[in-house]
Amino acid sequence: MLVTDRGEVVAELRPAHRQRRRGEELEEILDLLTEEGEITRASLPKRAWTWKASGLGLAPGTAQDLLDAIRSDRAP
Repeated sequence: MLVTDRGEVVAELRPAHRQRRRGEELEEILDLLTEEGEITRASLPKRAWTWKASGLGLAPGTAQDLLDAIRSDRAP
């Protein structure tokens, strides 16, 4: 339920979040969050999908070299 003041939404009323009990299974927690509208579950399982970070393609030590250059410009 939305609360308005002169046509502008100023508050939202909804049931309080249920305190989670220790030991609840992850699936139970995810189901609860989905029911509350806090998250949206994936429509398809991820199967063998994995995340691979590719980085920026910079040579090793580049970040350290940049930090050293920035720090050398600073007055002690």
